[in-house]
Amino acid sequence: MANRWSRPRHEELPLHALSDFPILEACHRTWRDSAVGDALPSRVDPLDLPREGLPTVMMLDLEPAPALLRVRLAGTEVCAKHGGELKGKTTDDFFEPEDAALVVEAALAVAQSQRPSLARRSYVSINGRV
Repeated sequence: MANRWSRPRHEELPLHALSDFPILEACHRTWRDSAVGDALPSRVDPLDLPREGLPTVMMLDLEPAPALLRVRLAGTEVCAKHGGELKGKTTDDFFEPEDAALVVEAALAVAQSQRPSLARRSYVSINGRV
């Protein structure tokens, strides 16, 4: 089991592995259907996402220099695991610095490639929760 001082785990998975995660696959379908052509969608309506996924959904805005992610929406299960509301907070507010940097790096890669990414990750929050 990871502890506060262990390295975060990040494992990129092939996008076809989405079939192993039915709720994520349905979220991806909504994301893809919201896009115009090959571009990233400019907006995804949370109400279009599968209902069973909403408690664990987190929508983040990528803010420029210095790059950071700000929570636009966090589901009830995500907030409960964190111990409070996350809306408006940045990844720097609830992840250890190394973990926050990995999350921002992954978001930048998605923004630059204009392609979704699937990864299995574990992080340590500032309050020490894995």
